[in-house]
Amino acid sequence: MAKVLTIDVGAGTMDILWVDTEKKLLYKLVAKSPTMFLAEKILSSQKDIVITGVEMGGGAIANAIKEKAKEKKVVITKSAAFTIHSDLSRVKSYGVRIVDDNENLKELNKKEWDYFETKDIDPERIYAILETIGVEPFVDIIGVAVQDHGRPPKGLSAIDFRHEIFKKSLSNNPYPWTFIFNDNEIPAYLTRMKAVVKSVKKLNPSSIYMMDTGMAAITGAYLDDLSMVKDIVVVLDIATSHTLGATLIKGEVAGFFEYHTKGINSSIISSYVKALADGKLIHKKVVEEGGHGAFIRKLVGFENVEAIIATGPKRDIIKDIDLKIHFGSPIGDNMMTGAVGLLFAIGKKEKLNLSFLFSD
Repeated sequence: MAKVLTIDVGAGTMDILWVDTEKKLLYKLVAKSPTMFLAEKILSSQKDIVITGVEMGGGAIANAIKEKAKEKKVVITKSAAFTIHSDLSRVKSYGVRIVDDNENLKELNKKEWDYFETKDIDPERIYAILETIGVEPFVDIIGVAVQDHGRPPKGLSAIDFRHEIFKKSLSNNPYPWTFIFNDNEIPAYLTRMKAVVKSVKKLNPSSIYMMDTGMAAITGAYLDDLSMVKDIVVVLDIATSHTLGATLIKGEVAGFFEYHTKGINSSIISSYVKALADGKLIHKKVVEEGGHGAFIRKLVGFENVEAIIATGPKRDIIKDIDLKIHFGSPIGDNMMTGAVGLLFAIGKKEKLNLSFLFSD
């Protein structure tokens, strides 16, 4: 029996589940994402800025820092700078001054500079959120899902490196819920996950787990009631920043694709779903068109797909698609897709009794 907190950190929202497996209680909420939360603070500053902290999700923050550097001085520590880009020479090209993490910044008068800290998980904010909804902020297990491209080796793009990470993992074990690590198992190249662990430890859980948002979303979509009674399905998670599609055979990933949501539409998704199921979707072509790539393990055949299940905050973009779509809602809530997938994966690792939520 345990109290479990799962946090799905996205580009637009941070989705939270709090579960007490003994009392069979569940509370949930959706908050503004850390990257949006901090980006707005940076853009509202009228002063020169200093940024310390660790690597976190970029997106809005990276754009905010680049904009701020056009008109104000921006000093950022090396670890925090990886939030903007894995190539620090590019960060410097934006007019940002990078300093060592241990550099003494006291000479920068706080009255003349605004100070910010990068971190996906802010313990004080998490405490405040949980206390606001009236639940115990101290839990046994904390799981966090983030999108981690990994720190690619020289000569390999972040997109291709992320694709290779997924490809290797699914080749070894094709079930999406197995792409989860406790804090001692995280590979060295998954630097964002490692940075998150440093923050989560301040919440003092007994166990910490990290998962990629993509695999958490696939798992969560699979747990929709319709999916659970079908053998072959396609799941689509259309999130704020990225769209991920996967063909599943009783939960096993037969293939997947990932694309930037801002560049996708119902026509592209329709063609990709059909090509993915028929084994015709080519990784190189997806990347050339602006996506992250595709990987096919098994051919399922589009004619054999029994259901197409869509989740995610941006799924309305496919409301006019030429396919029959079921709008999924694992545990009754579309916005909880990733957090639910993460909870399920932790349940598998910890052998938790989650039968009051899932039939499996």
